[in-house]
Amino acid sequence: MNVYQFDREKSDWQLLSLSGSTEKLGLDNQGRFTVGPSVDKILAQLLPFNDSYGRQRWAMIPAGTKIDTLHLNGMIPFALHILQDRDELSTGGQRLYFTTGQPAEIEVFEPLPDQPSLSCPRCKDSIEAGNEVVKCPGCGLWYHESAKLELNCWSYDAQCVCGYPTKNDGAWKPSPLHPKIKLRVRRNEQKAEKT
Repeated sequence: MNVYQFDREKSDWQLLSLSGSTEKLGLDNQGRFTVGPSVDKILAQLLPFNDSYGRQRWAMIPAGTKIDTLHLNGMIPFALHILQDRDELSTGGQRLYFTTGQPAEIEVFEPLPDQPSLSCPRCKDSIEAGNEVVKCPGCGLWYHESAKLELNCWSYDAQCVCGYPTKNDGAWKPSPLHPKIKLRVRRNEQKAEKT
């Protein structure tokens, strides 16, 4: 799981990875809205947990008295909120975006002792211990993906059976921020054009 933070120097969004343990959300010593150990003024805690399907999820618990300064999708959040993909977190005109977008990575399949045998949803062959596979970040299905065995079930099609794109590199980004045009300057320019 990741959070996008706007980098003013690069004028682009920077992807910050969440560690997998409790994270602080708030302002650093320079007043920048961020997540992680550099937070000085805590606005909320982000807590990881596994849902009933074994997928990692994140809960946000706002910090008591500062709750009115933190917004979730433009609204003051409840005492507990389960974060969803592309949720906007904001305070004082600064924004962060929570994203579940993850690149799919090739790994060696090691089944759990009580796990039933699995079959690849694309080729329907069984997935054996030691096979190179990809686990879909969207639904958790396992696919063959091995250059040495020439089994490219994951990358064979443009999407998983659940619709998650197989070419996804975790590349969703919020829209670029454009500098705000001061209304007074724009009105003066319009007046100058009329005369």
